[in-house]
Amino acid sequence: MKHLITTKRVLCSLLFAVCSVAPWTIEASAQRSSNVTIKMTSVTVKNFFAELKKQTGLDFICSTELAESLPKVSLNAKDKPVREVLDELMAKVDCNYTIEGNIVTITKRQAGNSVTGRVVDENGEPLVGVSVTITGTGVGTVTDANGNYSLKVKPAQRNKEVTLSYLGMKTLTMPLRKLQATKVVTLESDNNLMADVIVTGYQTISKERATGSFGTMTSKQIDSKLNADLTQKLEGQIAGVVLDKDGNLSIRGIATLNAAIQPLIVVDGYPTECQLSELNPDNIENITVLKDGVAASIYGSRSANGVIIVTTKKGAEGKTKVSYRGSFKFEKKPNLDDLHMASTSDYIDAELALYELSPNSSSYNIAYRSSNQSEVNYLLTQRKAGKMSDAEFNSAIDKLRGNNVLRDMEKYMFRTAFTQTHNIGISGGNKVNKYNLAVNYTKNRSSYINTDNDRLLVDLKNEWNPYKFLTIGVAANVNYNRSNAPRTSFQSFTDFTSYLKPYSRLADDNGNLLNIRTISAATAELYESVSGLKDTDYNPVTDAYEDYSKTTGFSARFNGFLRFKIMEGLTAEVGGNWTRGNSTSKTISTSNSYRMRLAFNNGTSMSNTSNHYVPDGDMINETRYTNENWTVRTQVNFNRMFGKHRVTALAGNEVRRIT
Repeated sequence: MKHLITTKRVLCSLLFAVCSVAPWTIEASAQRSSNVTIKMTSVTVKNFFAELKKQTGLDFICSTELAESLPKVSLNAKDKPVREVLDELMAKVDCNYTIEGNIVTITKRQAGNSVTGRVVDENGEPLVGVSVTITGTGVGTVTDANGNYSLKVKPAQRNKEVTLSYLGMKTLTMPLRKLQATKVVTLESDNNLMADVIVTGYQTISKERATGSFGTMTSKQIDSKLNADLTQKLEGQIAGVVLDKDGNLSIRGIATLNAAIQPLIVVDGYPTECQLSELNPDNIENITVLKDGVAASIYGSRSANGVIIVTTKKGAEGKTKVSYRGSFKFEKKPNLDDLHMASTSDYIDAELALYELSPNSSSYNIAYRSSNQSEVNYLLTQRKAGKMSDAEFNSAIDKLRGNNVLRDMEKYMFRTAFTQTHNIGISGGNKVNKYNLAVNYTKNRSSYINTDNDRLLVDLKNEWNPYKFLTIGVAANVNYNRSNAPRTSFQSFTDFTSYLKPYSRLADDNGNLLNIRTISAATAELYESVSGLKDTDYNPVTDAYEDYSKTTGFSARFNGFLRFKIMEGLTAEVGGNWTRGNSTSKTISTSNSYRMRLAFNNGTSMSNTSNHYVPDGDMINETRYTNENWTVRTQVNFNRMFGKHRVTALAGNEVRRIT
């Protein structure tokens, strides 16, 4: 009986505050008071623990000998979690603590013991293979599949610092004492290090482990370039990737002049038939370009022109984040003097010289059905037919020498280009579900009149972890676009092979549009002699809105995968993608367009003028295109550390169909 009484007295002396143990766990008492506010200066740990008990309800157990040996402490904490306050206190008194239920046990740290803990990312996921080393020594270890580590520490190393490093994460350095008090260490992502990661579509590896020629571009680099087209953003960023004047992308050049140059585009691990311009540049995390023959070992003959691998952004654990990114871009009218074309006077002299070489080749009645006769040629035929004197001819020619059609084109056929882009991103999630939604709208008004396009992109990416061994991922992309442009490009006007010549006038000095001569005088007289025909007036400014092309496109792409964790370092995955798209292109010539008016006149029967072989109306030339493709892939991955050695392997198969 005496022995039992002595035991009870010892237990009572171990308790700084005597009270019944609360019937809830530490999670329950955290709900009662998850944070504490405390400000104490030079107090004993007994008084400090008494104050913590008042705020949290926790009981503290410590031996009398240890309590009396601990120094007085000072600590100032405002609305901090209990564990953070205890970590800071333990670092000051060189002790450890454990929490079981509602009881906190304090013990003295032992010299030469092991420091253990866990390393996770910002989403709370364990990081495998994190290097944990004591700075300035050869002592270190790496985390296992669950992110746990155990670091052997000698007494002489107690005051040193520890460095935690991991590819793609910011390196963290902290005192060993603080690390010992911190049970879980969180490493932050470092986007600047994404350039050191190579994404092949089937796996992600560090740059030093990759073979062959490759280039990378991170989201930070992508965002730094103000352009609504991802293809334009790549220009000048990766060696060997070239963008030509027509916007076509090539890698390492081309083998022959007529060879195909389109590289294979891989999005989120699966090959696609899309173009880079169809992707949302504000929703890209990383771009990897595989440039040489090593890509053939991964994608076979499809990689003949190189491979561009695009990884889109995904959600992260935390509160829902809503972001907006917009841009407005203005571009002045082009300066057509940069074309360095021959002057108006030189062009007229060339026409006159060609006429003198064969003066009988052009007469008033020759080729009366011709629908393209220049003003100089018209004057020559008028003079030859005796309808114009030499003085009148020379006066008309001198007047033409003062014209400059390029100035008129700049004024009436071009405008200030304007592009606006709006992107809204919504992302967030928790340990079970992470999501990312991006909606992008781009509207572009080009310099050339009646040329514009707009595009709407919707990207959705979701990832679930319903069980520790299972990860489910789905992604969807919807692309809707439309565009229109005049049927006749401005390049066909500036090369002077069409109706426009250097001396043509689009408008008079008051800005009134003028008609351009197209048909011969003989043809004009023929049309005038027949009733019911249409006029053949032509001006490229008005005709740009009467004779034009427009295109509408819609496509949808869906990705999905199931990833199973079989054992430490071993995973199995099955997934694939499905894409379907269609586009409709229409070339429309209205009944008022020059093309249809001329066709109506030329399609009228000369013997019976009421018979029109070309009816009066619009003409539509329509082309429809539909594509569908899918990919199914199964894959097994092995990635594990054995001491200082890493073993990585993958095996699988893939089936793909393109229609």
